[in-house]
Amino acid sequence: MAYIPSHPDPIDVNTVIAATNRAIKRAKELDRITSIIFAVLKKFDGKKITKRLETAIGIALPDYIVSLWVDGSVYLNLWGRHSDSLVTYTNRYSLFLGYTDDRLSHNTQSFNYAKFVNDIAPSQNVYAERARRYEEALKNVDSVVSNYNDALHKVMEAKEALDELVVS
Repeated sequence: MAYIPSHPDPIDVNTVIAATNRAIKRAKELDRITSIIFAVLKKFDGKKITKRLETAIGIALPDYIVSLWVDGSVYLNLWGRHSDSLVTYTNRYSLFLGYTDDRLSHNTQSFNYAKFVNDIAPSQNVYAERARRYEEALKNVDSVVSNYNDALHKVMEAKEALDELVVS
């Protein structure tokens, strides 16, 4: 039997709206960041993967700390410099750039932008669509939250009736 808490709190619509608005802002910011990173990566087509790439992205995104990780796989991680950033250290942006050919000598592989765009980029280009879906969901938030709270109330009434039957 599923556990039902004694008195779960109903959801406050304003809390849902605030959380969704923050998610929309974050998705739009991640879309902006992705566009900037892709523009920088294009300039590195055919070049070795080195700290120069990290530096170039850091210059293009001065409000972010950028970290390039090369250890068989190549990842770019970034998070905001400020406490009010939408991209925090614990919820940072990570972008997989690919694998190095020779795992013992990390900086021998040239970056292949075309391969990156064809193989990896489609999975990273989702943020604008995510923001659009969140904005669409906000149109129905009042009725969804109301329906949830009504259903919660009915479940709690049924639970109380069941508890009375069990006790008697």
